[in-house]
Amino acid sequence: MGGRKMKILAVATQGLLYLDWPHDLQLDFLYYANMGTRMGSELVSLLFFPQDDAMPVIVKVPEMAPKEDFLVAYSCMPACLTSISQITTKKVVLFTKNVDKWADYYRGNKNIEVRPVGNEFAGYLSRCAGLVASPSPGVVTQALAIGRPCYLLCPPGHLEQQFNEDYYFKYFTGVTKPSMQGIGEWAASIKTTDDSLLPQAQKIRDWLLKFEEQTQKTAIPILRRMMAPTTGAYGELL
Repeated sequence: MGGRKMKILAVATQGLLYLDWPHDLQLDFLYYANMGTRMGSELVSLLFFPQDDAMPVIVKVPEMAPKEDFLVAYSCMPACLTSISQITTKKVVLFTKNVDKWADYYRGNKNIEVRPVGNEFAGYLSRCAGLVASPSPGVVTQALAIGRPCYLLCPPGHLEQQFNEDYYFKYFTGVTKPSMQGIGEWAASIKTTDDSLLPQAQKIRDWLLKFEEQTQKTAIPILRRMMAPTTGAYGELL
């Protein structure tokens, strides 16, 4: 670093945790462990909802396609999705890395198909009637961006996903969770002819496609400011 002090610019989805900082001990530790305590470190949030001083979360914007009468289920923690076994009125396509394990787990559920995570996921998501997922900032945003209703199953004790879930319910319609409606009843209520979420989907798509524009407004000016040489009281470079 040539003897100069290091400055940190973090661009992360975890910025959502600090939009309304509750000064919780765990959150404080996570922040200072990653950002340090030096003045000059800055955090730009990657968000799934529009905010002028943030950047859109980095996801592929799915293609719009006609709905088919099946559901997609996905989580990086598939153990939190086991209540999909209660769905009996629709086919459910579960995407996971460990296909053999979960195919065996759901072997008694003939309407549940287990497929490997891969390139075909996007096509299934575009055609599905709804999504069952943990509240991550990626796949749920993608589903909402094509007007698909989402049933959120939050892993207990997962701090970031609890925050994500709160913000999904704060900013969007078309999201449901177990305390609101049972998963079987929710699945049965999904209609392929329901296009009521499409106006919201367009707003989400517009936000996701502003990545370069928001980068120019947020991260680039910060980087330029950080890279500019600064001097101390006696003219020395800091």
